[in-house]
Amino acid sequence: MVQVFDVHRHFDHPPADEALFRVPPRAEHVEFAEGVAAMSGPSRLDEVFVAVHPPSYYVLTEGIEATRRLNDLAHSVAEVHGAGVVPVGTVEPHHGEAALAEIDRVALELGLTALGWRPRAQGVFADAPTMTSLVARAADRGLVPMVHASAGSGNEALWRVWRLAERFPSVPIVVLGALSDWDQKQEVLAQPDRASNVVYDLTGFFGEAEDIEGVAARLGAERLVFGSGAGCDLLVDGDRAARVVADSALAEPLKRAVLWDNAARLFGLEGAQT
Repeated sequence: MVQVFDVHRHFDHPPADEALFRVPPRAEHVEFAEGVAAMSGPSRLDEVFVAVHPPSYYVLTEGIEATRRLNDLAHSVAEVHGAGVVPVGTVEPHHGEAALAEIDRVALELGLTALGWRPRAQGVFADAPTMTSLVARAADRGLVPMVHASAGSGNEALWRVWRLAERFPSVPIVVLGALSDWDQKQEVLAQPDRASNVVYDLTGFFGEAEDIEGVAARLGAERLVFGSGAGCDLLVDGDRAARVVADSALAEPLKRAVLWDNAARLFGLEGAQT
């Protein structure tokens, strides 16, 4: 068995006949959380910790109240599933000042440790001024910023994500899905010094064992973390990237760094036992 910290798992999809997730009322949160698939991870993995993200696409007709309820739901999922689940919240850039207040609430009242953004779902460019304000507030509150960077999305273009990250050189920012496309992976490798505070997850990693060795050598293993991408809209084999790392010729300490240590450090869980 391979022990990992999965930094990228969405806890639910909307029903097949609906395009958007409907956030349940707060009175139903515990029941909903109990019905969420067990957070034990994909087959052949013994995941000690999982960072669970809310759905990227959800009904927003209630405005900020829908987002607040979604963050409460993420908190409930983590509470129901125990200490091995780290909840990730979100805020909507178009909510302006209310989004900043929600970041404060997420950090100070709910005790969440990270915020995730999906710019193409949220109708904003990753490097927009409003995103800069949100990441700044998240960093001030000690939350880990996590940003999707899907190939083919102008909103999530890698150069935009880099520009955002470079405004916060001392803040580690986890970039999700950037290595799932061959061309985009080459772009990352061609400019390893861009946004050196970025940590890349392995959602949908494009390549085999020798490829992960090359990526680790080029970027540094300390800039890689495992992410399954489970529940995301990317069609990925959730545990494939972990198998690639485990089967690689990386030294055992480097394998452990990618699969566990780096994420544990980001989320302040260095002392957690595996």
